[in-house]
Amino acid sequence: QSVFIKNWFPKQERGRANAAWIVGQSVAPAIAMPFFTWWIGTHGWRSNFFLCAALGLIPLWLLWRYVADKPEQHKSISEQELAYIKAGQETESAGNSESFMLRVKPVITNYCYWLLVLWYLCLQCLYWGMITWLPTYLKSARGFSWAEMGWLASLPFVLSIFSKAAAGIFVDKIGRSAPILMVLMFFAGVSIYFGTITEHKYMSAVLLSFAVAFCTMGTPVAWTLLQGMIPGKSISAASGVMNGVANGLSSLSPVFIGLFISITGTYTGGLLCLVFISAIAVVSALILTIKKY
Repeated sequence: QSVFIKNWFPKQERGRANAAWIVGQSVAPAIAMPFFTWWIGTHGWRSNFFLCAALGLIPLWLLWRYVADKPEQHKSISEQELAYIKAGQETESAGNSESFMLRVKPVITNYCYWLLVLWYLCLQCLYWGMITWLPTYLKSARGFSWAEMGWLASLPFVLSIFSKAAAGIFVDKIGRSAPILMVLMFFAGVSIYFGTITEHKYMSAVLLSFAVAFCTMGTPVAWTLLQGMIPGKSISAASGVMNGVANGLSSLSPVFIGLFISITGTYTGGLLCLVFISAIAVVSALILTIKKY
């Protein structure tokens, strides 16, 4: 994703490009879950695997047929479009002949990059913590019925579709990413806090759903910031480390929430630990904002 978008899009369009890519992560479950539920009920679960394999071949063919690694390698691109893309990209020295260590040095030694990784880790902790525990919390602590849980479970994903799309537009229009990251995580923490302490169960469900939307809204913004912060020769390593650290460590988030719930004896204690995580993200984004990112 990062390498492709950095190669193909000028910096003033990368927010929307990242948003278009990442919105698929919300649109796909919204379509796939009811479709495959119907398919399994009609044709059985075994045929579901063959269908998934067949559907997976479609994007493979499209990528092979129509996509090139770089604009200048695409046979159908016009000179005007190529000039427009190149004019909006950062000027970088060629790094193909450099050693691996020279390529990863801008990643290892850039503390702003590690602040972004920390922010993205906090985002993933909030996301997986909320997605994992939200249905249980609404059912057990708030007393929602299974019928009510149907639309409540899908609400965060529906909101995320629109929030991700809006984020791409905002970051391209504003031209800076870090202030948006700071504000989004602040509102995510505030939404979790008030969604936890309010006595109204429907208000709680809506606020916690908006907390998920605020989190996911930052995803295209974070990747846009990464693509502007790291040179092209190092972007693959930077993307891999950021994804690996964030997704690897955030997998423990539901476990820690369960631990806090066990220690405090209430769901409130577990959810409020996510407010603390959002505060860490706000501080890291504040430093990046001061550094003019």
